[in-house]
Amino acid sequence: MLSYDRPEDLYQATGMLYAISHLDIDNLTLSLLNITLPCLLLQSLPAAKGSGSALSCVSGQLAATSSGRCLSEPRGGALAKLCVMCVNVMCTVRQLVSTSGLSPLELVQIAHLIFC
Repeated sequence: MLSYDRPEDLYQATGMLYAISHLDIDNLTLSLLNITLPCLLLQSLPAAKGSGSALSCVSGQLAATSSGRCLSEPRGGALAKLCVMCVNVMCTVRQLVSTSGLSPLELVQIAHLIFC
């Protein structure tokens, strides 16, 4: 998603990631917030004094890279939008599960019957 430069492509990729995240909204949202976002934030910091590189995550590990523009506009805005949408859906699903007594899978099936 963050490799796109055109806003149209970026927002289409954001929408696709948002749709895919509904398959397992809890775990994917937690991964986005606990792994992906901190790695991207670390990537925007200088790695070492005078080295000119930045930190990034590769398979959960920190590695040196020369990319430092990952969170500039419009990428940063799209990432923030994706985070907020995923957190919103995760909280809504948790609230519906606790109040209705249905499992998340049953809620998805009911929503599919209603909206499709």
